[in-house]
Amino acid sequence: MKTAHTPGPWAAHSNNEIHPLEDENGEYIIAEIPSDASQPKKEKAANAKLISAAPELLASVNELLKAFNDNSIYWPLPLTNCAVFDRAKNAIQKAI
Repeated sequence: MKTAHTPGPWAAHSNNEIHPLEDENGEYIIAEIPSDASQPKKEKAANAKLISAAPELLASVNELLKAFNDNSIYWPLPLTNCAVFDRAKNAIQKAI
């Protein structure tokens, strides 16, 4: 799938900036959660984690859709031990 966004994976840093993992010097900022005294620090960190998971979430969902469309996943399947669903769950876990 071709996308226009900066390729992932991305990482949320302690200052709530999101950078590509390949940007070792932290010079390329994808997003920054602005400082706002009314927003709790934990919420800002959670937002940064969610944003940093976006490329993996997108890829996982697209992979799931492709698998269903190609009939390579028969429904109903036990969702345990299904690698595609495991990757989607792991990406979601990264965001929460």
